Amino acid sequence: PYTTLFRSGNNQLTSLDVSKLTALTSLSCYNNQLTSLDVSNLTVLTSLDCYSNQLNSLDVKRNTVLTRLQCGNNQLGSLDVTKNTALTLLHCYKCQLTSLDVSKNIALTKLYCQMNQIRGAAMDALINGLPKNLTNDKQEFGVINNRYNDEGNVCTTAQVAAAKAKGWTPYYYNGTEWTEYEGSDDTPTTKGDVSGDGQVNGTDLVALTNIILGKSSKTDAADVNGDGY
Repeated sequence: PYTTLFRSGNNQLTSLDVSKLTALTSLSCYNNQLTSLDVSNLTVLTSLDCYSNQLNSLDVKRNTVLTRLQCGNNQLGSLDVTKNTALTLLHCYKCQLTSLDVSKNIALTKLYCQMNQIRGAAMDALINGLPKNLTNDKQEFGVINNRYNDEGNVCTTAQVAAAKAKGWTPYYYNGTEWTEYEGSDDTPTTKGDVSGDGQVNGTDLVALTNIILGKSSKTDAADVNGDGY
């Protein structure tokens, strides 16, 4: 039976059926135009490279022996890797993620999740979930890409310190190479989140009213239309 399947590069695949290839241990199907990928039958899969497609979801809960997962540059929105306890490498950059739980990935040594929308409490939770480094090896945490203007992650100096305390080294891409990241001093603000609870909801209307009435000081988040006033 096939154990390795390589369907990548300029194949321009829009669909790929691997449901019958249950002996696969390695699947590479990156740089195609796949909108879906069902790997639920591939229970002995250890390596999956499906980055740079058009996937809007990826279910890897049954792939419990995965050690390598590269699924970046897709439109996933969310990614559940809590069942993939053998993962050592996870690349999930540019996937429109707002949160990521790696607390069950106790073997993880390389995590690259830059160009997502992870910030504030979600970044705290991600870093708190990083497995503690019990070796002298440097564990890599790629969190920021400054080459383009679509980086939505925010990792503060305090969060960088928290990651380093667990034995992880945060990195950012400066356009030519990955280098150690010192963190951002800016507290992330969301336009409209006047109350500062991390969401835009009814409490912000009350907070905005208080600013208008002069009962509270103006914040950046209160400048909803971005005109500086």
